[in-house]
Amino acid sequence: MIGWLIVLLILILFWHCQMKRSYFSFSPQSRSVVLIPGLGGSILEAKWDLSFDLERFYCQTKEDHWTQIWPSAFAAVPVENECWKHLIEVGPNFENTKGVEIQAKDWGGLKGINILDEVDLYLLKIPIVKYFEETSKRLKSLGYNVYGAPYDFRRILEPGYLRNFVSRLEQLIEEAGGKVTLISHSLGGPTTTYFLNQQSTKWKKDHIKKFIGLSSPMGGATQALSACLTGLTEGIPVTEAFMKSIEKHYAGILWMINEPKTWRDLPVINGHGSSAIPKFLTLSGEKHTADLWNGYIRDIWSKTVIDPGVEVHLVHGSNVKTLFSLQYPQNGDNYDFRHPFKGYEYEGDGTVPGISLNSPIDIHHWKVKGNTSLPGATHLGILNDKRWLNMIADLV
Repeated sequence: MIGWLIVLLILILFWHCQMKRSYFSFSPQSRSVVLIPGLGGSILEAKWDLSFDLERFYCQTKEDHWTQIWPSAFAAVPVENECWKHLIEVGPNFENTKGVEIQAKDWGGLKGINILDEVDLYLLKIPIVKYFEETSKRLKSLGYNVYGAPYDFRRILEPGYLRNFVSRLEQLIEEAGGKVTLISHSLGGPTTTYFLNQQSTKWKKDHIKKFIGLSSPMGGATQALSACLTGLTEGIPVTEAFMKSIEKHYAGILWMINEPKTWRDLPVINGHGSSAIPKFLTLSGEKHTADLWNGYIRDIWSKTVIDPGVEVHLVHGSNVKTLFSLQYPQNGDNYDFRHPFKGYEYEGDGTVPGISLNSPIDIHHWKVKGNTSLPGATHLGILNDKRWLNMIADLV
């Protein structure tokens, strides 16, 4: 009996040593990728207790389980609009509605960024909005470990939330092991460069293999300015005014308003350059937003557009009609912010103008290793574009 115990002990020690050795031999050679989504590219889940709010007695006043509210059918049902709005809106300093708790789904995993919405028919699930699904499938087929870094795009610039995101992403990358490739989409590009510029040169050398930015609006986008001044419905069957009341405080949208160094004196609004943006925000009734953009967010941009100091590859669409400028009708000292004349260009991807997509090279002077333009690829469509998917093997 004692002999068998000794043999068993030896086997356990041998197994433990093998596991420890394999773990430490795997980590430096690991092939890991972290995906960082863009504006609206993370599923948001909520719990809430609004039983104290007598004004909204017609809403579901309490939910104890994490429930998806973005993307959500709430937004598509008119009778639910005000209820949904109350859950998903933020205050002027990016705070949640009182009584509402919201998180980005599945930190470190892919359930919150691969497929954003689907129809569940018993055992059959039909994807409606594919996001990183095809990219992560391709990466996994090539033998990569794939992680996700979802975030609450409504609150990403709230100082405490931003610090926490930077800390969690740093930890996720370190736990992935070896040198990690970061792949971002849209707002994920500025978010990633901000993150990288918070890290030491040594940390980046030890942990980052390369950064691949898809559709990165490193100079912002006029569409974000339009969302704050007029409202963008993004296909949701509600009015622009309704969406403006929500979007005007979203941190991710405010971050994407035309970056000053990129736009300079280009006629972005009523023939004026970016320096006139605070004036028009104020005239539209958004003085607080104007102050935020002119102060705190400009400071965030100054820490974002710096060369991140790692190997960088940019991939984006081009030759797609893209909003470039806004012209609001004027009557004396008043402007009609409901019906702007929109000016377009054809160098962008349908959402981000070409000047912004190419600004890391042309304006911010990064040492970019690759800048690939895919004619006809749209801002969101690029993620399912075969040209991008076929590039992954060589690029990553």
